[in-house]
Amino acid sequence: MTRLLVSVRDVAEALLAAEHGADLVDCKEPSAGALGALPVETIAAVVRAVRSRFPGRTLSATVGDFAPDAVGPVLERVAAVAATGVDYVKVGVAPGAFALLDALRKADTNGNGLIELSELVGHVQSVVPRIAAGIGSADPQTARFGSHGEDFVVARRLP
Repeated sequence: MTRLLVSVRDVAEALLAAEHGADLVDCKEPSAGALGALPVETIAAVVRAVRSRFPGRTLSATVGDFAPDAVGPVLERVAAVAATGVDYVKVGVAPGAFALLDALRKADTNGNGLIELSELVGHVQSVVPRIAAGIGSADPQTARFGSHGEDFVVARRLP
């Protein structure tokens, strides 16, 4: 079955999309990137308006792109957006970011409980092409790193 997703920036666009048959009303701000986030207050207003006129309509919203150095704020934003009543909350994660997170669990190839730079680089270089192929990337994706100097610990392995 084919369904129609329409991205909207405000209540007026959301109601127009729902009136014209959008199956999923997706709250986001395209001028802020592919997964640009709207203010939580705007998302809440969209949810109230659409739910009151089109009960059962599916709603989603993005919190923007995942910033590995801002996990706390991202999780807080996810909770705030979820509290608006949307059915789905989206977080942008680039293939390289996923590989980095994955590496914090799996890259300890020597089993010492630490992830050295060489292990991290090796893991990311092996994972990025597989992720890109899995999402249907037309261009081969690779992770390239330049390094001079000695190996060093980057992080402790995640459980």
